[in-house]
Amino acid sequence: MKEARPTITFAIPFYAEAAYLGRAIESVLAQSYPHWELVVCDDSGSPPGAEPTVRSYTDGRIRYQRNERNLGLAANWNRCLDSARTDFVTLLHADDKLRANYAETMIRSWQRSPEATALFSRAQIIDKADRATFSFPDLVKRFLVPSRSQPVVLQGAAGIEALLRGDFIICPTLCYRMGALGSARFDERWRFATDFELITRLILEGHTLVGVQDVAYDYRRHPDAATVKLTGNMRRFEEEVALYDEL
Repeated sequence: MKEARPTITFAIPFYAEAAYLGRAIESVLAQSYPHWELVVCDDSGSPPGAEPTVRSYTDGRIRYQRNERNLGLAANWNRCLDSARTDFVTLLHADDKLRANYAETMIRSWQRSPEATALFSRAQIIDKADRATFSFPDLVKRFLVPSRSQPVVLQGAAGIEALLRGDFIICPTLCYRMGALGSARFDERWRFATDFELITRLILEGHTLVGVQDVAYDYRRHPDAATVKLTGNMRRFEEEVALYDEL
């Protein structure tokens, strides 16, 4: 029997999360839905980067790509999108993990929401040891979600207003449909607000995003995360203010 073609791509934009990369890859291998491919886009800038970890897996669905030069966060995220050979693609952060139901949840949800350019799911916050952990900011965001029982449809002015009250989308849970995304990509002007800028730009341009209520992703908060480092000074908040001004 001929093997089914991949339906969804998991693209990992790698920079310096080697301690967690294997766990991210293992979470892809554990998917209940088998028709996926995984590509790791290595932007570490110097060897060995992610290569030894990725090469240790012999599954033919896994690919490794190394950037000829360091591209930076937004450009490497864009390379991840462009490296996908399927219509559906998720940028899995190298220090996070998928739940085993992620791919199956997304494929099933696309069938219910074919108008969506991107889907997103709920996430469990975990610590550096993979344990579920409490996060006050993430608890607050749960109360900002327009619905906690039905799919969340973000479109038009109402969608922008909902996100301006608080960005409740955990960015790496997003699964994009490349056919609908078209040429839209992450704007390299931004370092912290990269994902929020693309999300809001898509909605302003008439796209629809749909959030499902399933918990399908483990989002890791740890001291070495880029979010934590950017919060150590005012850069994060300056970016957010500038983006809100633009919106």
